[in-house]
This record gives sequence, structure tokens and C-alpha cells, in this order.
Amino acid sequence: MAKRAQKQTSMHQLAIGAILLASAAMAVRNAIIVITFIPAAALIVALPLGAIAVTGVGISLFVCDWTTDIGTDLRSPFSMKNALLFGGLFLVILVVSAGAEVVFGASGFLTTTFLAGLVSSGTSTATAVTLVSTGQISAELAVAGVIMGTVASVLVKVLFAATIERSLVRLVLQWNLLLIFIGLVVGGVTIVVQ
Repeated sequence: MAKRAQKQTSMHQLAIGAILLASAAMAVRNAIIVITFIPAAALIVALPLGAIAVTGVGISLFVCDWTTDIGTDLRSPFSMKNALLFGGLFLVILVVSAGAEVVFGASGFLTTTFLAGLVSSGTSTATAVTLVSTGQISAELAVAGVIMGTVASVLVKVLFAATIERSLVRLVLQWNLLLIFIGLVVGGVTIVVQ
């Protein structure tokens, strides 16, 4: 969408809305992965990631004119190459995260999941779930890692917008920082209340 907005300025708001919806969908996906494999952490992860998702959808509905014509030349992002790339990335991040946790403790794991989230929050989420299932980290640390990876993934969308269409950066940054702020506040409140 940002590439289209570069050529057609009437699509700027639509591109911002699409970026916000991508962040919302990513937060929902990460929450579903954690809830499925670490049910004990359902509340502590569902609330902050749910807040990110609801806020992202709400803002996108507010800022976008969804009646803008985008044409029909969209292509599917799914391919065997992407699947293999994701698998390889998952393996590397799994090994590095486990090693970082052993060598540096929780801070090593959290740093690794944040950095992994810059590339793929799905990979950092799958890594956290895998490490919990093998007993290498606690459910609480895994949830913190998922949140770190999600935050990184939301932030990286600002970079994508900057590399494609600079005029999108301010609004994408503003709305994405709001998503992160709301997710962290809800997550903090959830932890305190529990």
C-alpha cells in the first residue's frame, strides 16, 4: 500500500490504515499462538495484544476512506520461497534466543526477541512458545518476549513507510506509538492486577 501511495497521493490515508490493520492482525495472530500453546498466559498476553489490535482497527477506521479505489493488481504474498525463508529464520532465531537466554539470562532472551521482531514477530512468538514447551524459559518470560517482538514489529512498519514514502512517516509513527503505548499500559495494568 505504501508503494501505491508513493505513486498516488490520494492513497496516503489508505496506506496508513492498511499499516495499522497489519499491526492489528499481527497482534491478534501473536496472541492466538500464545493462547493456544501457553493457555496459562492467556489473560496476560491477550489483553495487551488485544488492546493493540482494537486500537489499530479503530484508528484505521477513523483515519481512512475505505472507499478509495486501489485497482485489482494485488498479488498474494504467500510462496514456497517465503515459507522456506520463514522456516530458516525461525531456526536461527530459536538457536540464538536459547543461547542468549543461557548466556545472558532473561535480558538476552528479550533483546533477541525484540531484534527478531524487527524481521518477523511471528518467528519471535513461535520461538518463545517453543522455548516454553521445552522448559527452557518460563511462561512469563515468553509472554514478555512476545510483547517485545510485537512492539518491534509495529515499530519496523515506520521504517518501511520511510523507505517507500517519506510523507507517511509522521502519521505512521504517531499512530504506531499510540498502539505501543496502549498495549504497554494495558499489559502493565494486567500484570499489576494479577
